[in-house]
Amino acid sequence: MSSYSSVFGGGAKPLRTVTYTSGTGTFTPLVSNSWCRITLVGGGGGGNGIFSSGSLVSGPGGGGGAHTVCWIRVAGATTYAVGAKGLGGPSGTGGGAAAGGTTFFGNLGAGGGAGGTNGFSNTSGGVGGTAPLGATGGVGGGGFFSSNGVSGGVGNSPGGIAGGGGAPGTPVAGKSSGGGGGSSVYGMGGAGASSGTSQPGFPGQGYGAGGGGGADNGNGAGGDGSGGLIIIEEFGA
Repeated sequence: MSSYSSVFGGGAKPLRTVTYTSGTGTFTPLVSNSWCRITLVGGGGGGNGIFSSGSLVSGPGGGGGAHTVCWIRVAGATTYAVGAKGLGGPSGTGGGAAAGGTTFFGNLGAGGGAGGTNGFSNTSGGVGGTAPLGATGGVGGGGFFSSNGVSGGVGNSPGGIAGGGGAPGTPVAGKSSGGGGGSSVYGMGGAGASSGTSQPGFPGQGYGAGGGGGADNGNGAGGDGSGGLIIIEEFGA
């Protein structure tokens, strides 16, 4: 049996580690009031498609999901839900990119990244996820847009934890490439699409990463984000 002090300061190893990468359900500890280290990652947002072909405005990347780590005692059966990936937006609509879902374990949560937003005058990467319900954690940033035949930006990282993001695609003369998706702590943002290709924005990799944006004069659709993650390390009462 392990105590609070031995778990936090004595280098104890968990009795078991349980990982959930999708869906909902109930986690039951081996013993009542087990100390558990809970890691949560929200789903990544989808990259957006271009507003319209020939608009010279590419699709922005989606935001990365938030990352939360908490030590709690788990008294008994506790419900969980893994945040779903945000789907990328279609070409030619200037909208439709979905946010990633929030990941929950009991009352703890890690928000999903926003989908990229798009329009002629207001085009920007999706913002990173937040950590609701009083939990803490960093966020991944959304990729930037591009216009007038230039490259979309790399996903940024305002939370200061996820290092950068997906790379922008390659533009061709007079056409814009897609912006990269924001990374999470557990996944790299999808790269933006290159101009003049049939490839949509690339999907987010790993867990909680944003999808890349679509490119002008190409497929034009945005890539999907990647789903969230829960890791439960149980140490005993």
